[in-house]
Amino acid sequence: MAAYTLALGIEAGKTGRLQIPKKERDAIIQVTGGKCRLCGATHDLQVDHRVPYQVAGESLKGQPNAYMVLCGTCNRRKSWICEHCPNLLKLKQVEICGSCYWANPEEHMHVATEQIRRVDLVFGSEEAKEFDEFRERCKTRGISIAEGLKELLSKSGK
Repeated sequence: MAAYTLALGIEAGKTGRLQIPKKERDAIIQVTGGKCRLCGATHDLQVDHRVPYQVAGESLKGQPNAYMVLCGTCNRRKSWICEHCPNLLKLKQVEICGSCYWANPEEHMHVATEQIRRVDLVFGSEEAKEFDEFRERCKTRGISIAEGLKELLSKSGK
């Protein structure tokens, strides 16, 4: 579970976490097409600091990609991973966070400093049947869905 420290009732001139005004929050969600950046969900959308507040504070506010839209589930996953990341715990370097999957899923270089590449796929409506069939083929072959997808990718690259 994520642990947040909110700066409520901050006096003028003091620093702390600021709440994003509803009008700005709604505009950010609209620009992104009203979808979670990671899974594509259209419900329970939240605007999150791309680079954790504990690393960058509000220093990125006003930059075009300071925030990202996540559903509540993805936001909690991101928070948990970030809270256990060596960069947040020790180094607190904005550049490291900015090149992480959790801040930049399309062009990440690592996942919480681990040299991993990651993609989250969501199959909805019409695609669900195809997914179920693919899952059964993988099960029959005794391989995981991830292994089956990797096989497909390696065959398409040849």
